[in-house]
Amino acid sequence: MSTENNYKFKIKDNIYDFNGVDSGFRILEKSESEWVVSYKNKIKKAEIKSFDPNTKEYVIVIDNIETRLTLMDHVDILVEEMGMNKVATTVVDRIIAPMPGLVLDILVHPDQEVMEGDSVAIVEAMKMENVLKSPGSGIVASIAVSKGDKVEKDQLLIRFK
Repeated sequence: MSTENNYKFKIKDNIYDFNGVDSGFRILEKSESEWVVSYKNKIKKAEIKSFDPNTKEYVIVIDNIETRLTLMDHVDILVEEMGMNKVATTVVDRIIAPMPGLVLDILVHPDQEVMEGDSVAIVEAMKMENVLKSPGSGIVASIAVSKGDKVEKDQLLIRFK
């Protein structure tokens, strides 16, 4: 069995378009395990191998070709047209001390890739250990402090590339 690419399919007035192109794909009948479809001007049976309601992804088989289809309803289409489906990523350029304190540990090293939420340092302030987490993603360029250093509020701790 061969596998085709993944497709997004949009439904408008019972017309299914794939990646912005009307493919001529129409679902004529539906059951839980198969569809009867009109595809490339022929009536065919499409076996439904799986459906994930969270991702709205179908895996179907037509003529021994497995195809993944991602269903986009009118809300998904509107969100895509507005550009709101892009994942926002925060890129960090530096981490500064949020308060005066004592550096207990540096948990990263130069050239290390850091993801948002990763622990990067431990600073003791007012007799409490504070684990500093990265507010975004980046690669550590340099570390401006060492274990045991006293730091002031807003002092540079870590710089990112």
